[in-house]
Amino acid sequence: MILPTREAETALLAEFPIVVGIDEVGRGALAGPVCVGAAFVDRSTGDFPSGLRDSKLLTAPARDAVV
Repeated sequence: MILPTREAETALLAEFPIVVGIDEVGRGALAGPVCVGAAFVDRSTGDFPSGLRDSKLLTAPARDAVV
């Protein structure tokens, strides 16, 4: 299993105070609804929540527990 890291974010945080990542999800973004999420990290951001790898692979109860 490949676990997520923050290597890219850590490198960017050496130069910038905040790093923001965005992602979108939707069906036919040109013709249907779309949702966009953003998350930011800074030097004080802690570790990844335990068990988090891909939120789409989590069960609903596990996703609620991570939140």
